[in-house]
Amino acid sequence: MGLARLFADGWRSRWGDGRVVLCGSALAAAGLAFALLSGGVTAALVGFACVGLGCAAVTPCVYVAAAKQGSEALALVAAMGTTGLLAGPPLIGFVASSSSLVWGLGVVAAAAVVVSLCSTRIQWAPVSG
Repeated sequence: MGLARLFADGWRSRWGDGRVVLCGSALAAAGLAFALLSGGVTAALVGFACVGLGCAAVTPCVYVAAAKQGSEALALVAAMGTTGLLAGPPLIGFVASSSSLVWGLGVVAAAAVVVSLCSTRIQWAPVSG
């Protein structure tokens, strides 16, 4: 995740925020799905590395896009992030206690897919060149 944050600005200027969000969230979803479906330590390390790499690059892009829309949009995005931070773990725990941890973390992978799909509907700023 730290590695992605170091390079995220370069990725943003090279490929644009929209592509970074689309690819980053898709990488996070695929990495987590790989870890959950494969099982084992190596698959978990590779999968969670993909999650960190993908999510770390998405967050700055979303905040920049919200800031360009104004302070109310930025406040809404920040509030949504905080809500996810607080509500996410209990939701994962609820699903996991009802079924299994794989299904609980599958909710996280599904959320990353939703972010990836929603990113295609946003009009992102053009790539600065």
